[in-house]
Amino acid sequence: MSVLASKILPTRAYSFRFVQSSGPGGQHVNKTSTAVELRVNVAMLDLDTYSLRRLKSLQANRINKEGILLLQASDQRSQLRNRQQAIERIEAMIVEARKWPNAR
Repeated sequence: MSVLASKILPTRAYSFRFVQSSGPGGQHVNKTSTAVELRVNVAMLDLDTYSLRRLKSLQANRINKEGILLLQASDQRSQLRNRQQAIERIEAMIVEARKWPNAR
């Protein structure tokens, strides 16, 4: 199992793009592309109808017209850590979308 393997996010549903970061790293920032843009096709997630609708509602400002959820991670100085952070954030969004709201 790879370091980036996820139990929640299927590998076929996402892709990475690396861009230059303006975060920590000094001159290193100007030479390498450590910031990560994670692109997730929400239609390819294994979500039921309610959870998919809830995810689209909760993350409406991050999902484009093609149904791609975009997330950037640039807090860390390495690509690997930024990739891990991006996947963890997406997984947290999916877990939140799967929760049923409390009856009031």
